[in-house]
Amino acid sequence: MPDQGLRADGPGVDGVAPLQVQAHWDAAAEVWWAESDDLPGLVTEAPSYPELIRHIKSLAPMILLENPGREADGVSVRVAGDVLNTGRRFSLNAATASR
Repeated sequence: MPDQGLRADGPGVDGVAPLQVQAHWDAAAEVWWAESDDLPGLVTEAPSYPELIRHIKSLAPMILLENPGREADGVSVRVAGDVLNTGRRFSLNAATASR
């Protein structure tokens, strides 16, 4: 499946452009995996797209806590996938991050 390019989005709920995450389908391994230049260190995989989104929602606040410059509360994250109609956008809540 070819990668779908990321679209430019308007500001998130925090007034800043959303963090961009790219999701990929690995047909050989039959898993979704994600990476992001906006979230240094984010590399995760899951057997389903909804589970991948749960992983990203869990990991992103912790990564933001480790990388100063942007608070996790209210940050918008945009996930763009390999397959049409797989894009998701959500806001983070730092209170859910494990410390």
